[in-house]
Amino acid sequence: MRPHRPSLAVSPWRRGITLLEVLLALAILGMALAAITNLTGQGATAAQRCEKDTAAVLHCTSQLDQLLMESQPIRETRWAPVEGTADWQWSVSVAPGPTPELQRVTMAVRRSAGESVACSITRLTRRSRYGGRRP
Repeated sequence: MRPHRPSLAVSPWRRGITLLEVLLALAILGMALAAITNLTGQGATAAQRCEKDTAAVLHCTSQLDQLLMESQPIRETRWAPVEGTADWQWSVSVAPGPTPELQRVTMAVRRSAGESVACSITRLTRRSRYGGRRP
Protein backbone atom coordinates (compact mmCIF):
# COMPACT_ATOMS: atom_id res chain seq x y z
CA MET A 1 0.00 0.00 0.00
CA ARG A 2 1.26 3.41 -0.90
CA PRO A 3 1.33 6.33 1.50
CA HIS A 4 -1.32 8.95 0.95
CA ARG A 5 -0.03 12.05 -0.87
CA PRO A 6 -1.95 15.26 -1.00
CA SER A 7 -3.51 16.04 -4.31
CA LEU A 8 -1.63 18.41 -6.59
CA ALA A 9 -4.83 19.70 -8.09
CA VAL A 10 -5.57 23.35 -7.45
CA SER A 11 -8.52 24.20 -5.36
CA PRO A 12 -11.34 25.87 -7.28
CA TRP A 13 -11.02 28.82 -4.90
CA ARG A 14 -7.30 29.34 -5.57
CA ARG A 15 -6.98 29.40 -9.37
CA GLY A 16 -5.31 32.82 -9.80
CA ILE A 17 -3.84 35.76 -7.94
CA THR A 18 -5.98 37.90 -5.73
CA LEU A 19 -6.87 41.52 -6.23
CA LEU A 20 -4.84 42.40 -3.13
CA GLU A 21 -1.72 40.81 -4.65
CA VAL A 22 -2.21 42.73 -7.91
CA LEU A 23 -2.67 46.03 -6.05
CA LEU A 24 0.42 45.37 -3.94
CA ALA A 25 2.52 44.58 -7.03
CA LEU A 26 1.26 47.75 -8.76
CA ALA A 27 2.09 49.86 -5.70
CA ILE A 28 5.65 48.47 -5.60
CA LEU A 29 6.05 49.04 -9.34
CA GLY A 30 4.75 52.62 -8.99
CA MET A 31 7.21 53.42 -6.21
CA ALA A 32 10.09 51.98 -8.22
CA LEU A 33 9.14 54.01 -11.31
CA ALA A 34 8.81 57.18 -9.21
CA ALA A 35 12.31 56.64 -7.76
CA ILE A 36 13.78 56.03 -11.21
CA THR A 37 12.10 59.17 -12.59
CA ASN A 38 13.45 61.23 -9.68
CA LEU A 39 16.99 59.91 -10.22
CA THR A 40 16.80 60.63 -13.95
CA GLY A 41 15.80 64.24 -13.26
CA GLN A 42 18.62 64.68 -10.77
CA GLY A 43 21.07 63.21 -13.26
CA ALA A 44 19.96 65.60 -15.99
CA THR A 45 20.31 68.58 -13.64
CA ALA A 46 23.79 67.46 -12.59
CA ALA A 47 24.81 67.01 -16.23
CA GLN A 48 23.68 70.55 -17.10
CA ARG A 49 25.56 71.97 -14.10
CA CYS A 50 28.68 70.03 -15.07
CA GLU A 51 28.45 71.29 -18.66
CA LYS A 52 28.13 74.89 -17.44
CA ASP A 53 31.07 74.50 -15.02
CA THR A 54 33.25 72.97 -17.74
CA ALA A 55 32.43 75.81 -20.15
CA ALA A 56 33.24 78.36 -17.42
CA VAL A 57 36.65 76.79 -16.71
CA LEU A 58 37.48 76.62 -20.43
CA HIS A 59 36.49 80.26 -21.01
CA CYS A 60 38.39 81.38 -17.92
CA THR A 61 41.65 79.59 -18.75
CA SER A 62 41.44 80.52 -22.42
CA GLN A 63 40.82 84.20 -21.69
CA LEU A 64 43.60 84.33 -19.07
CA ASP A 65 46.10 82.60 -21.39
CA GLN A 66 45.21 85.00 -24.18
CA LEU A 67 45.68 87.96 -21.85
CA LEU A 68 49.05 86.69 -20.60
CA MET A 69 50.33 86.18 -24.16
CA GLU A 70 49.77 89.83 -25.13
CA SER A 71 52.80 92.09 -25.07
CA GLN A 72 50.93 94.96 -23.38
CA PRO A 73 50.76 95.38 -19.60
CA ILE A 74 47.76 93.72 -17.97
CA ARG A 75 45.10 96.22 -16.99
CA GLU A 76 42.06 95.69 -14.84
CA THR A 77 38.91 95.05 -16.87
CA ARG A 78 35.37 94.78 -15.56
CA TRP A 79 32.97 92.38 -17.29
CA ALA A 80 33.83 92.50 -20.95
CA PRO A 81 32.17 90.02 -23.34
CA VAL A 82 34.11 86.86 -24.19
CA GLU A 83 34.89 86.81 -27.91
CA GLY A 84 32.80 84.36 -29.90
CA THR A 85 30.06 84.00 -27.28
CA ALA A 86 26.91 85.95 -26.72
CA ASP A 87 26.37 85.33 -23.03
CA TRP A 88 29.74 84.92 -21.30
CA GLN A 89 31.62 87.83 -19.67
CA TRP A 90 35.10 88.09 -18.17
CA SER A 91 36.76 90.34 -15.64
CA VAL A 92 40.42 90.66 -14.62
CA SER A 93 41.97 92.25 -11.56
CA VAL A 94 45.63 92.93 -10.86
CA ALA A 95 47.09 93.09 -7.34
CA PRO A 96 50.61 93.18 -5.91
CA GLY A 97 52.28 89.80 -5.59
CA PRO A 98 54.31 88.38 -2.71
CA THR A 99 57.47 90.04 -4.04
CA PRO A 100 57.94 93.40 -5.79
CA GLU A 101 58.66 91.81 -9.17
CA LEU A 102 55.47 89.69 -9.15
CA GLN A 103 51.85 90.63 -9.59
CA ARG A 104 48.73 88.60 -8.88
CA VAL A 105 46.34 88.39 -11.87
CA THR A 106 42.83 87.07 -11.19
CA MET A 107 40.52 86.17 -14.07
CA ALA A 108 36.81 85.59 -13.43
CA VAL A 109 34.01 84.60 -15.81
CA ARG A 110 30.25 84.54 -15.46
CA ARG A 111 27.40 83.46 -17.70
CA SER A 112 25.60 86.80 -18.06
CA ALA A 113 25.12 90.12 -16.33
CA GLY A 114 23.81 89.77 -12.81
CA GLU A 115 24.89 86.15 -12.30
CA SER A 116 27.50 85.14 -9.80
CA VAL A 117 31.06 84.29 -10.85
CA ALA A 118 31.17 80.83 -12.41
CA CYS A 119 34.97 80.40 -12.35
CA SER A 120 37.93 82.33 -10.99
CA ILE A 121 41.63 81.63 -11.60
CA THR A 122 44.59 83.46 -10.05
CA ARG A 123 48.15 83.38 -11.41
CA LEU A 124 51.36 85.14 -10.51
CA THR A 125 53.15 86.92 -13.35
CA ARG A 126 56.31 89.01 -13.57
CA ARG A 127 56.09 92.76 -13.74
CA SER A 128 58.31 94.73 -16.05
CA ARG A 129 60.03 97.85 -14.77
CA TYR A 130 57.75 99.85 -17.09
CA GLY A 131 54.63 98.99 -15.08
CA GLY A 132 53.50 95.96 -17.05
CA ARG A 133 54.82 92.44 -17.15
CA ARG A 134 57.86 91.14 -18.93
CA PRO A 135 57.33 89.75 -22.43
